[in-house]
Amino acid sequence: MAKADKNLKEFYNSKGWHKKNNDAHYQDSVLWEDNREAAKEYVSKCRLRLANKINKNEKYCDYSLSLDVGCGPIQYEEYKQYYNGFTENHFLDISQKALDEARNNARPNSKFICQSAVKFNEKNKYDLILCNHALYHMDKFDQKQVVRNMISGLKSKSKLYITYTNRYSIWNFIFFLPQKIFNFFKSENRRIYFYTHPISWWKQFSKEYNLKIYPLRTISSRESKLLIPDNSIGKKIFTYLYYFEDKYPELSLYLGTYYIVEIKKE
Repeated sequence: MAKADKNLKEFYNSKGWHKKNNDAHYQDSVLWEDNREAAKEYVSKCRLRLANKINKNEKYCDYSLSLDVGCGPIQYEEYKQYYNGFTENHFLDISQKALDEARNNARPNSKFICQSAVKFNEKNKYDLILCNHALYHMDKFDQKQVVRNMISGLKSKSKLYITYTNRYSIWNFIFFLPQKIFNFFKSENRRIYFYTHPISWWKQFSKEYNLKIYPLRTISSRESKLLIPDNSIGKKIFTYLYYFEDKYPELSLYLGTYYIVEIKKE
C-alpha cells in the first residue's frame, strides 16, 4: 500500500470519522470546516453548487447508477442531494470506518466498497462518478491514474465530477509563510497527506474528453475562521462573498480555494 493511502486509511479509521463526546460533527469537520453559525448558509449553498451541476436538466444515459469515490460517511445533509436522482448508489472509500458510518446515512439501495481508488477497476459502468474533496489526499503520482480509472468506469455520455483545491489561490500566497510555520508545529492529529496540482494540470484530459472547470468556493475554513467574525456582520460578508462568486466565476476560479472539474465521456 502506498504511503499516502496508508496515512489516509489510518487517520480516518482512528480519528477522522469519529466524534468526540456528544459533538455533532466528525473530527474531520471540526478540523477542516467552518461550522460556525455565521458560515452555515454560505457553506451549505457552496456544497449545493455541486448538487446543482449533478441534478441539472441535462439527463444522463438512464440516471440509474452513481458512484462516490472517497465518499467518507456522507457527513453533510447537502451531500445526500448528489445521489437522490439515481436508482442505485455505490460508495467507495479506503476507510472501513467511513463506510460503516455511511451505511447510516445512505439510501437502502446502496453498495459499499472498501478499496483504494488507485486500484479501482469496477466492472459496473456508471451514469455519474463523483470524487468530492478526496483526490488531493491521494499520492501526487497516483492522481492521474485515479482520474483515468474513474473515467474508464463511466458509461458513454456520462460525467465525472471532482472537487479540488486551487494550488495558487490568493489565500495560499497570503498565508504561505504562516502556513509553513504552522505545519512545522502541527499536531499529529492534523497530519494527513495533501497535494494539489495547478489548474493547468487538468488540460491533459481535455485532449480526449469534454472538460469544464467551475468555481466552488473562494474561501476555506482556514481563512474564514481567522478573518470573518461569527456574528451578523460575518453572515453579511459570507452573503456578499457568495454573490461575488456567482457574478465573477472566472475570477473566483483562479483566485479562490475550491473548484469543480467536470469531465464528460463521449
